[in-house]
Amino acid sequence: MLRDLNMSLSVLLFLALFWMCSSSSDTLRASQSFKDGDLLVSRGGKFAFGFFSPGDSGRCFVGIWYAALPVQTVVWVANRENTLGDTSGALSIDVRGDLVLLRQNGSALLWSTNVSSSLVASSSSPVIQLLDSGNLVLQMLRMRAILTPSTSHVGCHVGCR
Repeated sequence: MLRDLNMSLSVLLFLALFWMCSSSSDTLRASQSFKDGDLLVSRGGKFAFGFFSPGDSGRCFVGIWYAALPVQTVVWVANRENTLGDTSGALSIDVRGDLVLLRQNGSALLWSTNVSSSLVASSSSPVIQLLDSGNLVLQMLRMRAILTPSTSHVGCHVGCR
């Protein structure tokens, strides 16, 4: 009887840890940094958000692509005008609540959502979430801004073949 109870508690603990880990993979919180190799995946596994390099271009972008397709199909690119030449970029949520792309040493701002205000950000904890619709959403207390265009008109913007 004690063995069954221990087994049941172990299973419950495992399921709780699994749920906590899997439920946070679609979000980026203000306290987290996000760099090359990190990945957000929408809850249903339809879309991924992160750093990518198309082909042998040597350029690094931040974007959203279909997660389940065998060939990476990019649907949105954040920094198409200001590419990284290497993997030195880092994403974070700044003090105003905007998602920003900086060189890892913080020396240069390469891209920003530029949609929040310091008044709203100071009273809430901003969170970036990748939805199964393919939209990247900035959520704060009493505010929600969609940062990406709808994927209903999907097209590749960078390095497509």
